[in-house]
Amino acid sequence: MGDHSDKVIASSTFVAEDVQQLFDLSREEAEEWLSKNRKYIEDSMSRSAFACIETLGVMDGLTLSEDEE
Repeated sequence: MGDHSDKVIASSTFVAEDVQQLFDLSREEAEEWLSKNRKYIEDSMSRSAFACIETLGVMDGLTLSEDEE
């Protein structure tokens, strides 16, 4: 993804407590589960985020780039 230290970004982070809100797991089990599924979560979040960015941009009247039309 490169160095984005000088850019405005939006990001999300999930921790063991987030998993524990959904599932009856110990902290260690939740951390292990997150570690095991990290790549799948990141891939899904990336796809969802791009869809959200597109939807919100269209709602704000932004014109889609030619690559997306």
